[in-house]
Amino acid sequence: MLSILRKFLPVMVGLVLAGIPFAVFEFWLDGRVEREARAEVSVNARRAIGIVETRVSRAMATIDSLVERGVMTCKPADLEALRLAAFTTSSVKEISIIGLDGLTSCTDHGLKLGQRQLIGEPQKTGPADTFLEIMYFADLKQSMIRLRRVLDNGDAVAGLIAPDQLMPVADGPSSNGRPIHSRVQARDGTLIAEVGVAAIAQVPTNDLFVANAESEQYGIRLTVWRTRAEILDAVAELRTNGLILCGAIALIVFGLATMLLQRRNQAPQETLSAALAAGEFVPYYQPIIDITTGRVSGAEVLVRWRKPDGTIGMPGTFIPQMEQSGLVVELSFRLMRQALIDLGEVYSRAPQLRVSFNLTADQFADESTVAEVRSIFLRSPIKMSQVVLELTERQEPADFNKTRQVIASLQVLGCKVALDDVGTGHSGLSSILKLGVDIIKIDKMFVDSMDDDRNSAAIIATLVELARKLGMDTVAEGVEHFEQVVELRRRGIRSAQGFIFAPALPVGAYVQLVDSLNPAAKGDTKVDADEALQAVVDEAQKAVA
Repeated sequence: MLSILRKFLPVMVGLVLAGIPFAVFEFWLDGRVEREARAEVSVNARRAIGIVETRVSRAMATIDSLVERGVMTCKPADLEALRLAAFTTSSVKEISIIGLDGLTSCTDHGLKLGQRQLIGEPQKTGPADTFLEIMYFADLKQSMIRLRRVLDNGDAVAGLIAPDQLMPVADGPSSNGRPIHSRVQARDGTLIAEVGVAAIAQVPTNDLFVANAESEQYGIRLTVWRTRAEILDAVAELRTNGLILCGAIALIVFGLATMLLQRRNQAPQETLSAALAAGEFVPYYQPIIDITTGRVSGAEVLVRWRKPDGTIGMPGTFIPQMEQSGLVVELSFRLMRQALIDLGEVYSRAPQLRVSFNLTADQFADESTVAEVRSIFLRSPIKMSQVVLELTERQEPADFNKTRQVIASLQVLGCKVALDDVGTGHSGLSSILKLGVDIIKIDKMFVDSMDDDRNSAAIIATLVELARKLGMDTVAEGVEHFEQVVELRRRGIRSAQGFIFAPALPVGAYVQLVDSLNPAAKGDTKVDADEALQAVVDEAQKAVA
């Protein structure tokens, strides 16, 4: 009787689960709506605050340029300079000269916009005597941001930024072209502008998804809302199609139940631990290319599970479980030791090459990480200066202060620290500033859309400029087309990785690629950058083959 029960148990469980596909589908759909809504408002808020910072920075740069050129009066020549500056700065509505009495002496356009009233407290910003203020125009019934640069004689050069330059544009699968509900405020709570907020006043809190973002540099706060009804409209067709898919879901559930109950009674953690002890997890190396010279500048270590039957397991099938069980810590250091064996000879002859390893947020908050890295690479063929340790922005550090201390200790050893997936995670630009990393890795999402998405282009420009000012390197990830390489190079990015060059390679193929493109072997002959990059692609294809 027991043997019969064991034989038919998978079938019985499968039939029971297959009887509730509609409930499963509704549960899944509700979860998807929740995730997409929160992700959408979060992305909209981060992108919008990036645009605000970019436009305010451009306006401030225009004002600073006028002051440095001595444009500070209402004389014809200065007025002409004001007009030209306003015309060439899209984010500026008006540029004016303000007298010592606080009144507007003249403007670039000469129009009277009616009575202006300062509301809220002026906020000092920038190294110069520059103030960010909120001005209310009673005749226009709207507020604008005013950037006021005070001159030595007490006069000032000021620029107005209209609220339509600050409001976010909806971006996401559920936007459907609808205006986004948003509010822009100063740090003290002074309202600058809002769109669509009145329309959601009566919507229950549980049916609203909200995200906030703040510019630490300019003290501007932005809030974005989406309603559950708006998100549900976007998945109406999916809900209909779900009725058809329920039959397929039932078959899948039946198959999974049968398979799971027939698996060996061995816990996944035990399987992974045994595989780790057997050395089945091996490093693969994805080349990082200097796109200005066509040389290999290093590689990112990506793990693969080489199983006894010869199949190769990708990270997505085992890394989440290893992170949950804590095995990822041992895995990280095993990969470092193996990379030392794989690359020690090559890297000892090429000190310009770097090798990058991914660590979790918890490892970056643990002082023992510093000691372990030191023990592995101290007096090894791979120098500390060749080691890069990557922290993904998708994992928010639990303790920023502790993480910063560990990063600083690693940097004292000589290691470089990179922030991976920049722009997609929790903190955006603030992570870069708080953590003090050496390298910014721009996520593939922005690389893919930089030509047709002004938000992505603005984010890339902001990151490149920030890296330049802070003396950091930038690496573009997920590059797949040569046109992207050319555009990234034009935007000032020096390094890139992606399938246009090579996927993650076994050690032999990677070493072959490095040797074939070794500058010492090629001499000092200068070649066209595009020709050199094409040579990288050709050599990588040979290495893969």
